[in-house]
Amino acid sequence: MERLRDLQGDGKFAIIMSFTRSRRVAGLVIFICALSLLVPAVGQTVIPLGVELNGHSAVPSNSLGTVICGRLWLDRTNLTYRFGSIRAQEPVEIRGPSSPETNGPLIYLLNPFDHGVFAYTPCQAAEGGVMGSELMGPGEDPPPPLGTLPLSEGTISLSPVEVNQLRSGFWYAQAVARIPPRRPGQPSGFLPVRGRILLLDSDGDGVADFLDQCPATPPGTLVNSSGCSLDQVCPCAGPWKNHGEFVTTLKQALEEFVQEGLLNRGASRLLFQSGAESDCGKRVTPDLEPTKALP
Repeated sequence: MERLRDLQGDGKFAIIMSFTRSRRVAGLVIFICALSLLVPAVGQTVIPLGVELNGHSAVPSNSLGTVICGRLWLDRTNLTYRFGSIRAQEPVEIRGPSSPETNGPLIYLLNPFDHGVFAYTPCQAAEGGVMGSELMGPGEDPPPPLGTLPLSEGTISLSPVEVNQLRSGFWYAQAVARIPPRRPGQPSGFLPVRGRILLLDSDGDGVADFLDQCPATPPGTLVNSSGCSLDQVCPCAGPWKNHGEFVTTLKQALEEFVQEGLLNRGASRLLFQSGAESDCGKRVTPDLEPTKALP
């Protein structure tokens, strides 16, 4: 039997739990709780990842640029992948745990490259290619695409330990790229390419896409742990009821930035003063001058 009771005295809560079952049941509960720590608590969220295979990341390194690009989607323990290539010779290998200086053991050998898609780059192919309407501007003829780039697609099932390794950035994708001959009659060459599989961060703000609540943040913008800038959290032209609501929200947002170490108190006070003196949230009437926004 389990009994829960909330005690409220000086503002603190306590939970009293009493068990009348055997130690064997308690041990089973502890085991289940420990096992659950191995599986990321992401709910139904699909986590996107990306990787670019080039010679600079290979061991040993070489001068090849990105010739293979992959997009991966982690749904609990199922990993779906799509790789596009311009020079793939063999299937992509997933290796790890690895470091930038070493090649880890082979974990998975992915499907061979076969059918293709029209795209300019391997990453564009990995994202699904381009359609005719995306190749042209208004009234323009579509430019010739790079070609039909081969794809490697599939889904693999991971263990909880492998999921944690992947999300922690310990896995690398590796392949062999074909080097066209420089002169007619010469044989083709082959060089290794490699890339680290990382959580996808499309806007480059340092917050992974599946955690980013404000996608498409402008480059170089200071963001909080949710991937949102101060302007996105507290926009001057937001649907504020009045100026006071804007100022209150700004104060809370600035405190969050201070607590996360993104702003010091001095910078926070200056920004708050500027916002308090702005016209953000004030009703605009024809008799008023143009609004003074938060810089």
